[in-house]
Amino acid sequence: MDRIKRLCTSRKNLRVLGKGSLLAAPIGGVMMTRIPGGLAKSVLSFAIVFCSFGFANAVSGAEKKTCALRPIQANSEAAAYGKLAPDFTLKTVDGSFSMKDEWNGCDVYVFFKTFTVPAANPLKGLSDLTNTMWKSKFDYLIQYSPRNTHYFFLSQNADPAQRLVDQAIVLGHLNEALATLPVSEQVYWKSRIHIADDDFSSGSSAWLANIGIESFVIDRSQKIRALGVGVYSPLLADGDFLKLATEASYYQFEKDREISLSAARNVTVVPAFKAEVVQAGWAAFGGKINEVEFPSANDMANFDKMELDLELSCDRAACVYAEGNYYYDRIIEVYLCRDAEDQDCDIELGRWITPFGLGGRWVHDVSPLLALVKNGGKQRLRFHTVDRYNVSLNVRLSQTSSTAPKPFAYKELFRGGKLNPALNLRDPLTFEIPEGTKKVELVTTTSGHGWGRDNENCAEFCVTDHEWKINDTVSYVNTLETAGDTFACFLSTGTGVIPNQPGTWYYGRAGWCPGLEVQPKVWDISANVKAGERNKIRYKALFKGGDYVPTVNPEGAATGYEAEINLRSYLVFSK
Repeated sequence: MDRIKRLCTSRKNLRVLGKGSLLAAPIGGVMMTRIPGGLAKSVLSFAIVFCSFGFANAVSGAEKKTCALRPIQANSEAAAYGKLAPDFTLKTVDGSFSMKDEWNGCDVYVFFKTFTVPAANPLKGLSDLTNTMWKSKFDYLIQYSPRNTHYFFLSQNADPAQRLVDQAIVLGHLNEALATLPVSEQVYWKSRIHIADDDFSSGSSAWLANIGIESFVIDRSQKIRALGVGVYSPLLADGDFLKLATEASYYQFEKDREISLSAARNVTVVPAFKAEVVQAGWAAFGGKINEVEFPSANDMANFDKMELDLELSCDRAACVYAEGNYYYDRIIEVYLCRDAEDQDCDIELGRWITPFGLGGRWVHDVSPLLALVKNGGKQRLRFHTVDRYNVSLNVRLSQTSSTAPKPFAYKELFRGGKLNPALNLRDPLTFEIPEGTKKVELVTTTSGHGWGRDNENCAEFCVTDHEWKINDTVSYVNTLETAGDTFACFLSTGTGVIPNQPGTWYYGRAGWCPGLEVQPKVWDISANVKAGERNKIRYKALFKGGDYVPTVNPEGAATGYEAEINLRSYLVFSK
C-alpha cells in the first residue's frame, strides 16, 4: 500500500512505453512480469492505473447525482434473486443493523459471504475464493467506494469458533484501514461497514443465509441482485475487496440510468426483438431476422435522437457452454436489411461486446444513424450473436429539439479488415453534399480484435490510430488508447461495464470492453466539406504513425488469431 502511494506521488517512477501504455520501472526490487502484449501483471501496474485514470472518479462518479428519498417497500414473499428484499435486523459486532430504519432508497447494500467446505465438496473452489478474499485489506475499498454504499461481511461457517476467527480477521483489517483516516471518515465508514455476529438460524436475518451461499447486492430499487464471481483476480493482490466497490458503482449507474430513462418524455419505443432466442454460431450472415414496424416516414423526420436498448440473458443464471465453461466475450451486432429480399442484411446499426458468462442491459445513443431508418414503416433487422442468448431489443426514438437539423441521408464509407499494410492501400472515396444539407457528420464504429499471434498483440491489445482525411487537408483521428491498459475496463463499471465477470474482463481493449456497447465516434465535418463540389475522404489504420506490419510471435497463443479492425463508417447528412 505504501509503495502504491509513493508511486502515485512520484511521476519519475513511471515511464511511457508507447501511447496509452504505462509501465513502472523496477522499484524496491519488484520487477514487472509480462503477459502477451506487455500487460503488466503485478500490483505496481495497479498503482499506475490508479494514478493515471483517477479510479475514484471512475468508480464512484454516479453518486454525485441527487437522489429522492424513498421508504422501504413491504414484502411478505420469500427472498429470491430479482425480487424485493425483505426487511431484516442483523446482529453485528457493533450492535445491530435494521434495514427498515436505515433504508432510504439512495444506498446500495453489498453482502459478502465466506464459508468452508470439505475438499471433496463441489463448492470447494468457490469456498477457497471467498476465504482468500476474506483476508483482503480495506484500504482500497474505503478509498474508492461510492459513499452511498453499505458493506456487510457474513461468515456462514457452522462452527461458532470459526465464525469468531472470521470476525477477528475482517475486524482487524478494518481497524487497520480506519486508523489511517481522519476521525470524521473513521466514524462515517464505521457506520457503513458491518461485520455480522449472527448465526442466521432464526429471525428476520435468516433469509440472508437461506438465499444461498453466494454473495449478493440489494440495489437502490430494493431488489436482490447477484454479485459477480470475479474469478480472474491475480492483479489485485491484497486489494480483492476493491471488486466489491465495482459492484456498488455499477448498481449506482444502473439506477441512475433507470431514473434517466423514466424521466424522458415523448419517447416512441419500437420493439425489435422480444426475449427471443438467437444463436448464429460462426455463420457470417446468420442470426435472426425480424420485420420491425417503425413510425411513418413523416414521423421519422421529426426525430433527432435514437437509442438502442438491448438486454441479454441466458437460460440459466450464468451463461455457460454445455461443457460447463463460461461464455466468452464475443462481438454481437444488429443490422439493417437493404430491402425485403436482402438476406445478408449487413448495414450495421449497433455493436456490443458480450460479458464473460453473464447477461446485462445496455442503452446507448446512435442518433446520427436515424438516417439509415428514415423511411420508417416496415424495416427488417438482423440480430447476430455467436452464442445462445435471449435477446430483447427496443429502439427508442424522440425529439430533443424542434429546430435542430434532422438526419435524412447517408453514404456508407469504409469497412475494416486484417490489420496490415494492405488495409491502407484503398483509394479514397468521393461524395457530394445533398441539396438542403445543414450538417455533415462522419460516424465511425471502430474496434480492434485479434491477439496472441504477433509480437505487438494486435489489434485487441495494441494502440492504433484511425485517421480520416477530408479533401487531403483536414484529418480526424480516433485513437483507441485504452488498448493494453491493465485496468481500463475495471475502471468503467460506473459507465456501464458489467463488473466481476468470470474472465479477464478488466483489461482495456481497443475501443471496447467485455460487457459494454461499442460507442460510435461522431465528428461534425460541415466546415471542411464543399457543397456543389465533389469531396474526397480517405481512411487509414495506423500503428505508431505508420502501417502495421505484423511480426509473428514464436511463443504466441494457439487459440489467438490475426489482428483485424472491425469498422463501419458513414457520412450522415442532416437538414
